[in-house]
Amino acid sequence: MSSLDIEDVHLWYGQFHALRGVSLSIGQGDFLALLGPSGCGKTSLLRSVAGFVHPQKGSIRVGGQDVVRLKPRERNLGMVFQHYALFPHMSAAENVAFGLKCRNVEKAEAEERVARALDMVGLSHLADRKPRQLSGGQQQRVALARALVIEPNVLLLDEPLGALDKKLRVQMQSELKQLQRKLGVTAVFVTHDQEEAMAMADEILIMRDGVIEQIGRPKEIFTAPRTSWAAEFVGSGNVLKGRLGPAADGARPIDLGPGCAFALAEWANLPADGEATAFVQAEAVKLAPANGSGQGLEVVSQRYLGVYVEVQAQYRDGVLRALVSPEEAEAFGVGSRVTATAAPTCVRPMEG
Repeated sequence: MSSLDIEDVHLWYGQFHALRGVSLSIGQGDFLALLGPSGCGKTSLLRSVAGFVHPQKGSIRVGGQDVVRLKPRERNLGMVFQHYALFPHMSAAENVAFGLKCRNVEKAEAEERVARALDMVGLSHLADRKPRQLSGGQQQRVALARALVIEPNVLLLDEPLGALDKKLRVQMQSELKQLQRKLGVTAVFVTHDQEEAMAMADEILIMRDGVIEQIGRPKEIFTAPRTSWAAEFVGSGNVLKGRLGPAADGARPIDLGPGCAFALAEWANLPADGEATAFVQAEAVKLAPANGSGQGLEVVSQRYLGVYVEVQAQYRDGVLRALVSPEEAEAFGVGSRVTATAAPTCVRPMEG
């Protein structure tokens, strides 16, 4: 197990600049999720670490060793793919043993390590089965055992749960995280799924157009996105844009139009006047029935989410989302009028 350090990595595919000076450090035993829309560069970054593509500039160090010029098999990295890439003519045990065979590990040691790896993923009883005789979840476990049996310095996972149904996917998220934590292996995980990243990662890196938009702990990404783009991508709350008013009672109001009463408790880095952008989680928005006909914001939709109901209300420049209990939602039917507010400590300034 090793740390992973990436410094000023640039990657071009012809004229397309896929990675634009990416730099980050992952501590030994940490679990990092790479998150972002299609084409943002997350898979290119993973493939650069694996050695499947070669950055034209920058360094990639595994345990302090620069591996940019090394071939994939010389980097001692474990790789798990979305579609598993198992050999159909080999048994589960033979698939797991493949990497050891390529490394000329002696037969007795290889058999012991394969048995240990299959036991680790709960498949000892299926060692002789071919991939076609295994379920999707079992095939995924074989692929994981194959990646771990070589005792990799870093484990790379390219959407390994993407082919599973939702119930099995949630189960495998928990199993994979527990196994990674137990082994202490450094892991880099590519996913499109925000919930999956939040559930599994120690840190999340959001990529956009080949650069890092934000990196932080899941709670930080969820509650304090740094930019409006990151907030809209994660989809955890509301991006508010309005004119700042003078400070009063330890907060600065942000004018969003009639029916909205929002203010910021932090404004040190904001302009003395003019427009500002802020973020507030949907859970922090408090709704109340508006007094008087035609006053406040109009409720335009409701969406039942089980524990919560998402209420959307039209304000001057857009739609405001609030999460309320099913009981509260009865007072905020479509077409009704409401007012919206939040505690100033929940309204965070952000970059545009």
